[in-house]
Amino acid sequence: MTHHRDESLFYEKIYPHFQKICKLRRPSGEESEITEFIKNYAQKIPLLLVESDTSGNILVHRPATKGLEHLPPLMFQGHLDMVCVPDKNIFPIRPAITNGWVHTEGTTLGADNGIAVAIMMELMRYPFEKCLPLEFLFTTSEEIGLKGAGSIDSNKLQSRADKLVNVDSEEIDYITIGCAGGRDIDIFTEISYQPNQFKNTFSVTVTGPGGHSGILIHERIPNAIKVVSEGLLKASENNDTAISGLSGGLAYNAIPATANIIICSNSLSNVLLEVVFKEIAKKYSDYKPFSVTIENKETPHRIFKQENTQKILRLLTELPHGVLKMNPETKGVLSSINLAMMSVSDTTVKIAMNTRSSDELEIENNLNRVESLCKQYPDTATNKLEGYPGWRPNVNSDLLRVATASFEKVHGKKPQYLDIHAGLECGILMNKFSGIKEAISIGPNLLDVHSVKERLEIASTVEIWDIILELINCYSS
Repeated sequence: MTHHRDESLFYEKIYPHFQKICKLRRPSGEESEITEFIKNYAQKIPLLLVESDTSGNILVHRPATKGLEHLPPLMFQGHLDMVCVPDKNIFPIRPAITNGWVHTEGTTLGADNGIAVAIMMELMRYPFEKCLPLEFLFTTSEEIGLKGAGSIDSNKLQSRADKLVNVDSEEIDYITIGCAGGRDIDIFTEISYQPNQFKNTFSVTVTGPGGHSGILIHERIPNAIKVVSEGLLKASENNDTAISGLSGGLAYNAIPATANIIICSNSLSNVLLEVVFKEIAKKYSDYKPFSVTIENKETPHRIFKQENTQKILRLLTELPHGVLKMNPETKGVLSSINLAMMSVSDTTVKIAMNTRSSDELEIENNLNRVESLCKQYPDTATNKLEGYPGWRPNVNSDLLRVATASFEKVHGKKPQYLDIHAGLECGILMNKFSGIKEAISIGPNLLDVHSVKERLEIASTVEIWDIILELINCYSS
């Protein structure tokens, strides 16, 4: 619970920036609109220097006030992209405020990480009396494997900072001091078609809450892809069936909120499918709720061959998902895997997965487990994508000491330290910019990110702003 604070600053200084950001298209990998907006905004502020690279990353330099030019800059960082649920056509996002929380209806809000962008925009122009040099780094494609940070051209973005404050955490009571690394893997399995001989066609859609596959992987959120594939595998046991289409999931790092499979059969019926999915629901009875929609569809001309249908349903059912191993030292998640997406393109079904761990060996073991399983299925191949490094905690850093004191002064109590299972860009940025030796991650209270229930607390956003000002003041005095 945050202390009561004057929230007028939020409405006057921060929220106007956020509202403008919400109007801009910014799916991962498609951030050109917001990158141009940020560059134009920064270039209009006197004395700021703006640098960018070919990946759309932006570094803005704010010079020190007189007498503090000799100090190394303090860098603040956030990412420009967002996870778009239910799809990429959600813009403009229309934020609303209810009982002290910013939210929207039917889509993700994009406060992950739009609120960091809004805060940094205000810091660029804030009238400090005394201030050390500041740097503001805006990265792209964070939500699809931290790709923007990984592709930074340090010849074009020339940082002199020695300390990094990432503003991408989601709990006001914590300072994040470390995070898991991660790696994606794609599975490609070939299919062939046959003319459709079945008379009945059903579209089965599973809809769940979804959520962040790092922060919420232990919350037992039902994976929509797993639910629909398990249900239809069960339904096909004593019934000839064939798939004619499938889709599900939106991002490697999001637990799938929706999944759809179109199934054809002579013997299946709406009633039978409802009975099967009621049984599946019992299996997930201690999980968060989900819904199943069964609709009759027009019969397609072609379908997957039946052996391909069974291969796909069995593979999706057998692939791992969820927490794989807990960390006995921290009592947190050590290793996990997310069955993230499925799609069909002509003669290939693609399945996308992401694995996380603070232990590189665990990541490799998880990928090997997936590869070993896939080898049991004919015409199935895997492709391991580039990963991102974890970030090891440094509990003795000066930045952590000063940030802790700033938190205690503003928040009224010492923060707790967190080594999270989600991925943050700090480890990559410390490799890209060799001068950065210390890093922390902070942020206001954000709930249900990567889902349509995402919401941002106003009071804790004001606290984060005050903590940042106190931190800057400490290093400028």
